[in-house]
Amino acid sequence: MRTKLFVIFLVAAAFLSGCWDVEEVNRRATANAIYIDRGASHKFKLGAVFDVPGSLVPPFDGTEQQFQQRYFTLSGEGDSLVEAWTGVQQNTSRSVFFGQLRAIILSEEVVKNNISDLMNFINRVPSVPSHTEVLVTRSDPETLLEMPTKTNFVPGNYIDLFSQSPYKDTRTIPQDLWQVYQIIDNKTGDVYLPVIKAAQKCWKIEGTALFSQNRLAGFLNSDETGTLSLLKGSTSGFLSVPIANDKVIGLDQVNSESSIKPVISKNGIVTYKIDTKINGMLVETNPEFLRLSSEDMKQLEAKIEKYVELKSYLLLNKLQMLNSDPVGFGGKLRIRYPGTWAKINWHQIYPGARFNVNTDFTIKHTGLLR
Repeated sequence: MRTKLFVIFLVAAAFLSGCWDVEEVNRRATANAIYIDRGASHKFKLGAVFDVPGSLVPPFDGTEQQFQQRYFTLSGEGDSLVEAWTGVQQNTSRSVFFGQLRAIILSEEVVKNNISDLMNFINRVPSVPSHTEVLVTRSDPETLLEMPTKTNFVPGNYIDLFSQSPYKDTRTIPQDLWQVYQIIDNKTGDVYLPVIKAAQKCWKIEGTALFSQNRLAGFLNSDETGTLSLLKGSTSGFLSVPIANDKVIGLDQVNSESSIKPVISKNGIVTYKIDTKINGMLVETNPEFLRLSSEDMKQLEAKIEKYVELKSYLLLNKLQMLNSDPVGFGGKLRIRYPGTWAKINWHQIYPGARFNVNTDFTIKHTGLLR
């Protein structure tokens, strides 16, 4: 009896398979980056970047890769993002795979209304990695991504490598997909995304797109982004500070850490005390800086502190005018005053909040660039 049951099981197993969802690798088109835009007649336009097969394989010894461009794009348009995506899929005989996606680029036109809706659509796309970089462009994203670059990098690879640079905080603050979802879900701050554009036959990533309640509110340049990075806390970067007699000093390996504490007065005014501790290396590009006394160092530190505080107040004023909270001041208020938070509309309170900024800068050591 046991032998008969075993034979029946083997016969049945031959006709059963748990691998119906498995797809051969050579039947997949692997997307490296995607963009979302508004196309003709304000329809949604979605495009995907694919690498040329074989172009990412290292050359053999004694040979060189010869590719005019290592990637290409396919796009589709429709009245909805689903229709636009269907157009992309119809342009290839392979099934598009998003498991190796590196970057998602959103046009200025498409993020004007509600970035939350776009993120909800992306969240339904299968296999998209949570660490995918999300960016905004003020130019045509299709033209931007199809541009032959002098480095011949694949766009998603280039963006991903840039986000890992230790000096990225000077010009931009990269945002992963999971971080954008977190900000939207928490509702205690506003989304902010790096800006990508073309420059000198390559891509340039600098500046920040600011959102207010999921709608595009404005932009920060690279200098303002650097100040935002100092307020939020940065791990490494550059800082240039003008001093007397039209001189400018340079600082490298700049690190910052901020303590942000809200206080609500009896009349309901919210005031934030921001204490920022910063340190960095003084880059000596002027011979007279080779002989700095301890008193000279203290004077330089005081000038740097005043400069950073001025830049901080200017940035905070702009953020309040745009009613955009990329720092997360709302989250600090919710933690310290949960009862008050439950009764207020943060974006009505935020423009009238006050700030007291105190900066403590320490020059760790000096260096010499030859």
